[in-house]
Parts: sequence; C-alpha cells; structure tokens
Amino acid sequence: MYERTIDSLNQLILNQEEMIESYGRLIKDLEDHELKGILKKVQESHFAQMMVMSDRIIELGGEPKFDMGLIGTIDDMRYNHDRKKDLTDLENARICLDAEKFFVEKLSLFETDEIDTTSLELIQKSVNMQQENIKQLEEYINKKEVMQ
Repeated sequence: MYERTIDSLNQLILNQEEMIESYGRLIKDLEDHELKGILKKVQESHFAQMMVMSDRIIELGGEPKFDMGLIGTIDDMRYNHDRKKDLTDLENARICLDAEKFFVEKLSLFETDEIDTTSLELIQKSVNMQQENIKQLEEYINKKEVMQ
C-alpha cells in the first residue's frame, strides 16, 4: 500500500547518505576550523534526517536501504580528481552551498499525491533543516568574501 512512499523515502536516504559521505571526505581536507564546524553540523543534520526517514520506512512496513552504489563511486572518483585542483575553503563552501540548494530542490519536488501525509511532513521538516544549512553556509561565504 505504501510502496511508492517507501521507494521515495529510500531514494532520499540514498541522497542523504551521499551527502554525508561527501562531507566526510571534504571535511578532512579543510583548513578553516570554522568551516569544518559548519560542515560537521550540516553532516550531522543529514544523518539525523536519514534516520528519521529510515524510521518512517520501518513504520510503513518497509526496509530502509543504505547503499552508496554507483553514484557514490562516481562521486569518489570526481572528488579524488577535483582534489588535484587545490580548491580553497571558500570555493569548497560555495560547492557545498550549491549541493545543499540542489538537495532542497529535490526535496521540494515531491507531490502530495505520491506520499502519505506523515511522510510529507517529515520531508518538509527536512527542507526546513536544509534551509538552515544553506543559511549557515551563506553567512560563512559572505563573511569570507568581505575579508578578501
């Protein structure tokens, strides 16, 4: 009965997992402790959202799927290639901001007829958390741009 909702939530879990892994790789290469702190909080918010979606899938009688898969492998290759470019922390912050905005767009695409009300409310809470992540990154970027 809830197969469509479960499939959609599992796709969001995959997206959250990709974001968590990407931030994990990026954080270790950053020099700016302030940006590291921001991205660790962002990473933690993605983890919390992933767990909430996982719990909802279980409530609906489904099984959460955690698997980086091909997209994660491609991201690993892209990351290792891009590392050679020696991006600045500010450039990395801009990339993270774009990723967060893109993720909010993905979350906003869910239509009410595809997902049950409770799951839709969880997705809206996720959008709100992402918007807070975006705000933190924008504040960091604006502050660093003024200092340049």
